[in-house]
Amino acid sequence: MMTMLPTSKNAIEAYSGANGILKKVKEGLLLVDASTIDPAISKEWAKETEEMRAVFTDTPVSGDVGAAGSGNLTLMEGGIEDEFAAAQGLLGVWVPVWCIVETG
Repeated sequence: MMTMLPTSKNAIEAYSGANGILKKVKEGLLLVDASTIDPAISKEWAKETEEMRAVFTDTPVSGDVGAAGSGNLTLMEGGIEDEFAAAQGLLGVWVPVWCIVETG
């Protein structure tokens, strides 16, 4: 599942709200978040999903509307290498992806 939300407030509602994503996580689920949020929130969600035997990666986007229109965005994924490989299979067909190694 991939999310891309504009603020921490939006992401917190989507993930931790009354009907949030984290309430419905199943073992083995890959969560890829490309939102613009506080890194501490990403670290918290990575820990929570790990306890659920799922995977959360933060994946900030580099580029603007012009870069998006021309297909020149870059994703920087935070997570361990196994998680990177899983996410790259999905995201790599869209844009270049770089592993940053640590969530947050």
